[in-house]
Amino acid sequence: MLRGLRGVLKEGRDRFAREIPDRLPTPASVAARALLHGVDQMAHDIDRLAVNISHGLRSTSPTKDDAGRPRAHPLADAFMGALAAARRQRALPDAAMPDEAVVRTAFAVACGPDGPFEPDGAASLTLTLLAGGEGGDAADRGRAVVIFGAALSLLASCDGETSASILRSAVDLSAALSDDILGACKSDDGAALADLYRKYRAHV
Repeated sequence: MLRGLRGVLKEGRDRFAREIPDRLPTPASVAARALLHGVDQMAHDIDRLAVNISHGLRSTSPTKDDAGRPRAHPLADAFMGALAAARRQRALPDAAMPDEAVVRTAFAVACGPDGPFEPDGAASLTLTLLAGGEGGDAADRGRAVVIFGAALSLLASCDGETSASILRSAVDLSAALSDDILGACKSDDGAALADLYRKYRAHV
């Protein structure tokens, strides 16, 4: 239900943004853009509500598995799936991506054992997975597009189940933002990365 509500908001917001603000005189245009910002914030609040509900339903589950190891983050599988699909979309070889164990560990560190997946955590995860990249700028750019796109698709999803259309849109947007993403990663600027995630999660 929350995903459907967010979809309606996004569709109406995108249509309004395309057709209205630039046609209005300056005072009305400013008000229209403020309204757009409010809709973006509402979509973000719906995302947070869905995540909080999801985590509330899981809160009674144990924090460790039967072997005494820390339980995997509930969204780790969703991120792994999004990462694999994004890699295929960009035709990036599997060897170019971090090992699965590395990804899962980084995800758990960025979000905690059961914490929400938020822009700050996504930024921390991105920096960790892109650290020490080898293969030159082209390889770094490919990894950055895939990792940022996968994380952005998860942020844009209400329930952690990223649809194919959300993922495609997120990866395409990530490719368009690749200069900004690489710049933030090379300067180890987690705040700049988090700002990118916050700004564009409502545009997927």
